[in-house]
Amino acid sequence: MWTAEQLRAINEDGNLLVSAAAGAGKTAVMTERIARIIASGTDVSEILVVTFTNPAAAEMKQRIERRLSELAESTDDTKLKMHLHDSAINISTANISTIHSFCGNVLRRNCHIVGLDPAFRTADAAEAALLRLKALDDVLEESYSDAEKTSDSDFRLLCDALIRDDALCTLIEDTYDFIMARPNPFGWLHEAVEAYGSSFETFSEKAAESLIASAKRNISTFYDMANELYHCFVNENNPEFEVYTKLLQTDMGFYDELMQLKTYSDWHCKIAACAFAKIPLRKGGAPAELKEYREKVKSQFKKISEAFCYSYDVERENAARIYPCLKSLEAIVRRFAEHYSELKRENALIDFNDMEQLAYTVLKNDEIAAEYKEKFKYIFVDEYQDTNSIQDAIIAAVSNGHNLFMVGDVKQSIYRFRQAEPENFLAKYQSYDGTVGKRIDLNANFRSMTSVLNAANSLFSKIMLGDVGEIDYSDNAELRMGAETANGSAEICLIDISDEKGENENEAESENNSAKENDEPEAIEAEARCVADKIRCVIENVEVFDKEINRVRKPMFSDFAVLMRRTKGVALQFVNAMTEQGIPCAAELGDGYFDAIEVQIFLNLLRIIDNRRQDIPLLSVMRSPIGGFNEDEYIHIRTDFDGEEFIDRLTEAAQSFQNGSNNAEYCRKANYFLGNVDRWHEMSRFLSVDELIGTLLDETFYYVYVGARRGGAVRQANLDLLLEKAQAFVANGKSGLHGFVTLMDSLRDNVNGIDNVSMGAAQPSAIDAVRVMSIHKSKGLEFPIVFVCGTTSEFSKKSHKADAVFDRKLGIGFRMRGKNPLTPLLRRAIMMREDDRLVSEEMRNLYVAMTRPRERLYIIGSSKKMADLLKKFAAPLSKSRIMNSKCYLDWMLGAYFPLGINLDNAGSAGVKCAIGADKLLLRCIKKTPNSTDETRMSKAEYIRWSEEARSTDCSAVSRRLEYRYPFEDDTKQKSKRTVTEIIKGEKRSIDYDFSPSVPIFLQPEHVLTGAERGTATHIFLQMFPLGIRTEAEINIVLKRLSADGVLSEQQAKSVNMFAIKRFLQSRLYERMSAAANDANELIKRELEFTLLLDVNKNNVVVQGIIDCCFTENNEWIIVDYKTTSTRDKDPRDVANSYRMQLQIYADALQKLSGLPVKETWVYLLSAGEAFRVSREQA
Repeated sequence: MWTAEQLRAINEDGNLLVSAAAGAGKTAVMTERIARIIASGTDVSEILVVTFTNPAAAEMKQRIERRLSELAESTDDTKLKMHLHDSAINISTANISTIHSFCGNVLRRNCHIVGLDPAFRTADAAEAALLRLKALDDVLEESYSDAEKTSDSDFRLLCDALIRDDALCTLIEDTYDFIMARPNPFGWLHEAVEAYGSSFETFSEKAAESLIASAKRNISTFYDMANELYHCFVNENNPEFEVYTKLLQTDMGFYDELMQLKTYSDWHCKIAACAFAKIPLRKGGAPAELKEYREKVKSQFKKISEAFCYSYDVERENAARIYPCLKSLEAIVRRFAEHYSELKRENALIDFNDMEQLAYTVLKNDEIAAEYKEKFKYIFVDEYQDTNSIQDAIIAAVSNGHNLFMVGDVKQSIYRFRQAEPENFLAKYQSYDGTVGKRIDLNANFRSMTSVLNAANSLFSKIMLGDVGEIDYSDNAELRMGAETANGSAEICLIDISDEKGENENEAESENNSAKENDEPEAIEAEARCVADKIRCVIENVEVFDKEINRVRKPMFSDFAVLMRRTKGVALQFVNAMTEQGIPCAAELGDGYFDAIEVQIFLNLLRIIDNRRQDIPLLSVMRSPIGGFNEDEYIHIRTDFDGEEFIDRLTEAAQSFQNGSNNAEYCRKANYFLGNVDRWHEMSRFLSVDELIGTLLDETFYYVYVGARRGGAVRQANLDLLLEKAQAFVANGKSGLHGFVTLMDSLRDNVNGIDNVSMGAAQPSAIDAVRVMSIHKSKGLEFPIVFVCGTTSEFSKKSHKADAVFDRKLGIGFRMRGKNPLTPLLRRAIMMREDDRLVSEEMRNLYVAMTRPRERLYIIGSSKKMADLLKKFAAPLSKSRIMNSKCYLDWMLGAYFPLGINLDNAGSAGVKCAIGADKLLLRCIKKTPNSTDETRMSKAEYIRWSEEARSTDCSAVSRRLEYRYPFEDDTKQKSKRTVTEIIKGEKRSIDYDFSPSVPIFLQPEHVLTGAERGTATHIFLQMFPLGIRTEAEINIVLKRLSADGVLSEQQAKSVNMFAIKRFLQSRLYERMSAAANDANELIKRELEFTLLLDVNKNNVVVQGIIDCCFTENNEWIIVDYKTTSTRDKDPRDVANSYRMQLQIYADALQKLSGLPVKETWVYLLSAGEAFRVSREQA
């Protein structure tokens, strides 16, 4: 059943913005809307669907195909049934893809417009990163050289302002990445640079407005705090408090004055003259709450003072000082972009930025844009909150102005590091009021149980306040139950990792570093142990509901997910700690690939095969299972033989074994090992790199070996990834073992430090293991039980360290370092906006994490000063505190426990708070000791266990290992076969040819075989328009097929003109043409079908294509064209030999359409006759 709002989203016309909260069924709504549009008569090709990821596109296609098939089965309308079946078949080729795939298609059709090589391909992230590094190195080298020759003062100023060379590299790349997400990248950059020059007045005014708005928000908070305290003192009715109430009145008066100021200069002058009155002294000291208020105000007011620290005239001078630096930056970024483009062109490559920029350039051509606007009647955009400016412009370029359906949730916009701009969504959310478009809110959650929803609502209703968090978590945004479910549970588990000696009782550190310890190994291990304990407890005592089987069952490890803000440097430690606790884990890591021992050893093997005179790689492989040498053998080789390098000594040891002078085991090993290395070196000269790696994995049994070790599936996945890299290397037209090793070394040294490019440890799929991942990776997923870890980890302030920050409205916030540091107005304004955005993004991150679980949510945090955190965080939330919080736990405790926490109860039974109609439990526990030593067997226990194992009857094990599957023959049968295979009784082995097909116009011309000439004639019969009669019309069609690349010129000339003309004069063709011209009849050509068929007592999925079928009086006639030779054969016998094939066609067509099949015909082109084949004899 659909909700009323879902039905609006499915049925209403015009531009629609659907704000769909987590678990609201947005994909189901999109699927239903698309299916109904197609059912109304729209062709699949007239719909464009843009998704955020390739898996999302694949899932969307599957859902739509399934829904269309359901609609086809439910209708009695024959024409509609056929239309829906055809549409379901065509969904696989529909325009449902990521924005980059769509841009790629636009470029392939219009590559000539932007000067692209027609054979271009998309560079993978690592390949593009290496080209970028080369471009950057070349441009910087040239820039430094030019600066020395020409005394380029601007470039020298830029270098002096940054101090370090690596800072300049980062600045260039950051600038390039930001501007490439703009529709006019270099126009935007020039305008941003001129903000420090000719456009200073305009941009400084915008910056001042932004600073003043931010300052007023803080001042408003100060006023509220002072006013609340004022009334609290007044209500005390204590004469001694009168001095404090007057002090607070003075503060509030000052705040009122500030709120009336309008210009930057006014604020600068007022704040420069500001001095807070001291708190009057009295016996016993001032009230603690007054001191706390003043401390908070002074701390925040210091930031406001810094924002207005210079006069306007000084700001103008500061901008003039920075202007030459940014002019130089603009020039060098242009040169970098041009050189990077040249390198890509040389390799016929484009990257994702090129896809967007070049596609947008193509679509600025009015004629081409008009073509797309006419083609697409409906445009759907999924995850609209994660689009950027250039993507938004591309979508607008192909829209006709009233056919957009955008769905997303700004509360889940967490990809700003990929230049996503939630402002696009927010702007439409405000403007779609029923005029230019309509806004629909979907807040009914069909995923999570009530306790999970109430935990999310209770938190975000208190921290997402519109001006704080960028969206107001009001009734329109609050999650509501979409279906009746059980309650589930939500729990906070906090771990005190201080030791009993109290070595961490530094109060000063407690205040400043309360949220930093979470990334320390001790904290990670403590949280991992806590999670492991919870998982074991849940598996033993709880059941989960399985939607697939529609009932409850015992939990599996794959039902659990562990989410954290970041995984780099953390997740691997977490996984190792969990594994030690006996919990299998699979983590999607962004680093660690080249640190994996199996990757190091195998790359070292490749290095010594390429050049064995490398001591460290050589010794690494020798000590590995591939070489099999132990330490003593290494020492013998080192001491018993002479040689300048170790390889010389190893060679001498091998030769001593060959000539019989030394038969020691280590000499035999040396001979065997070097023999293999030599043989592999020879193989590397004629095998491709991927073939060589595959051979090495097989011959060394290293793949099997690592699979048998702990974490074997992950280790094998790492080697699989190495093989994939080799296959990509070969597929990109490269060759040579040395080139591949060099590429991998470059990736190891450079790529791991580049954003958006990772060589993280690979992970096997489809294993029963706890998933450990970042919150970003979890978006779009759901799990029965979720742990949100690292809630005491401090938020990143990476942008504070950056030399430049970017804002699409205010431009570039640049600061000068060095001897004369300078932070100009624009920098301060952008940093204030950036701080607000970072806090909002962290809120959205947490929202995504807390809406992943279906049944149980566990929030995990740890600290060496947990008691201090509980006292500090369990207090009412103010806007100022929300915006200045440093970790998730600050928000959570302030929202759930604003009145404080009883620490004694928190450490035993736990404390509860109300979240809607449910309760949230908080427990604070001490870290548990490592139990590894306690569970390890003693030597005596091991000996006793081994003896018992040897004496045990193993016959049952033998029976299991020797078991033979009774239906082994069935496993050798293909479960999916073509009609031709069934007719001929073929049993083909499943061989996949991965060689790319060559376009017809690139294929070398050769003499066509008879079969190829027959195929060309058959293609003509598939595609010619019904109704043609004459030879002239046939030639026109052949020319069009040749021009479109369907047939080569040689193939077009080979078409049997005589046979075609005879067919066009046949009675069968007249009947086909009549059906085509009769609105009450149906005709289908090249009709694909899939049918479950009993073949030799086995159910087999049969796929086939019917050449032509048409109806006469609601009964089908099937026509199959055959180019088979009838020389020395009776044509009727040849036709009858296809009886079984036509029988299968008839069964499939009747089952698909519900209409009976009246006749089946074979048209033999070589005989020029049509033969009716009787199905009764089949």
